Amino acid sequence: MSAEGGSREEAVRSLMEAAKRGDARGIREALGRGADPMGADEGGRSALHNAAASGSGEAARALLEAGCPADAWDRWKETPLSHALARAPGGGAEAARVLLEFGADPNGAGGFPKASPLALAAGRFEEEAARVLLEFGAEAFGAGRALETLREAGNEAAARFLEAQAQRDRMIREAGEASGPRRGKGL
Repeated sequence: MSAEGGSREEAVRSLMEAAKRGDARGIREALGRGADPMGADEGGRSALHNAAASGSGEAARALLEAGCPADAWDRWKETPLSHALARAPGGGAEAARVLLEFGADPNGAGGFPKASPLALAAGRFEEEAARVLLEFGAEAFGAGRALETLREAGNEAAARFLEAQAQRDRMIREAGEASGPRRGKGL
């Protein structure tokens, strides 16, 4: 193995470790040493999946700016957004916002049981993450499968939260105020 190959491998290890810690500076340093931002671990998780799971919006931004696709799938067809919403401390709202700004699908189902991003946020009672998703056009109106999944899991309180968001969406649509994604309008 060449010294250059060894230093690249070390840069990739550093990149993955920095991503898991949510360390944007460490990510940028590893990228500067030649780490491939598109590399993946044995589970097919990219550095972006790991950064999203850390909850750090800045770590996710560093990788997205390096060219990582916002909707990349790992081996289980989970996206960075689903990692942020299902695993990040504090619900992942910060990382979710950055991923959505870079084009992640606010309605894309990923992972098992193919729950929508809004169902993942509702399932963890993460109101801020749910608000971010709704701001970027997540639709609670067609939440039937998400509600079914939450109820099958015995999570009635989360299902009620999602139903309330669906009712809100219906009222907005009926009033004619929803004409596409609600980016930047807040709630």
